[in-house]
Amino acid sequence: MVDGNAMKVTLGEYPYISLKEARQKRDEIRGVVVTGEEPPAQNRTFRDVATEWYETHIKGIRSETHAVTVISRLERFLYPKLGDKAVKEISAPDVLNILKALQNSGVVETAHRVKQIAGQVFRYAIAIGEGERDVTADLRGALKPNIHKSFGAAKTTQEARAVVLGIDAYSGGPIVKSALWFSAYTFARPGNVRHAEWSEIDFEAAEWRIPEAKNKIRTSVYIVPLVPQTINILENLKTLTGHGRYIFPSPRAYAKGDKPMSENAVTSALRRMGFEKEQMTAHGFRAMATTLLYEKGWTPDVVERQMGHKVGSTLGNKVREAYDYSQLLDKRREMMQIWADWLDSLKV
Repeated sequence: MVDGNAMKVTLGEYPYISLKEARQKRDEIRGVVVTGEEPPAQNRTFRDVATEWYETHIKGIRSETHAVTVISRLERFLYPKLGDKAVKEISAPDVLNILKALQNSGVVETAHRVKQIAGQVFRYAIAIGEGERDVTADLRGALKPNIHKSFGAAKTTQEARAVVLGIDAYSGGPIVKSALWFSAYTFARPGNVRHAEWSEIDFEAAEWRIPEAKNKIRTSVYIVPLVPQTINILENLKTLTGHGRYIFPSPRAYAKGDKPMSENAVTSALRRMGFEKEQMTAHGFRAMATTLLYEKGWTPDVVERQMGHKVGSTLGNKVREAYDYSQLLDKRREMMQIWADWLDSLKV
């Protein structure tokens, strides 16, 4: 009681604060209350603020793939060293030690991504009155530059034929082989292929409907036309994985089908087929299709919409975006059929 009023003070969250530490804090607070002083202000921890930021700005707002990546990086890299520290007590060197460890292990891009996440948390802390400054601003130039390299991809008919023949001869598991063909025919984003769910497939309409939470164009739904080749893949897989959630589940979760295949599954298959990372990657199916479809005379309004890219300045709101991406659907379906037939022609 302070001046006749009851006050509550949060001592910390178990198990991040032990019972012994909680009792010590309780006794300290009792001591200052007896002297008539107000209990000391409790500074929220980095974990508390980061969790609130994630729930407010990422979870359910950004794509499912992005949200999973962000929470994973928080839990793996930032929480172990910073989680229990008060936001106001964290210094630039505290963050730099984490980033340097990542950089020294060879994942420079991840180090930069983690720095961005930390910066967003610090700026959110300032906005809600729990932080004083973004200490990552002091780390400008402290890391090696993140040099972006283009994804390895087949860019010529000869190179595309090598990829097609490699998939055709692939002797690995049927789920991974199906994912390879599905990637080649649809040239969808690797993350969307891995996380594709049976509930997203409309066999009657021959469409793969990727919901808003999982697509980057942020429309209510992103439609991928399915041609006979992709329908055939799905029908064959239905007997193998149709009992679960994911079309391409992880072999470790095959019985339930409740976990998607590994991020490295398609890439590892390409390496087994003999393609180096400079020659072909999981993301390379998109670059391959874009390059060769443009060479065949298809226009940006069709190709880029099928790629899931925003086109021009007509996309002003979600209603307009949904319209723009559903229009030209017949033209996109025609292009996808011609593309699939062309890939099949490379097998001979």
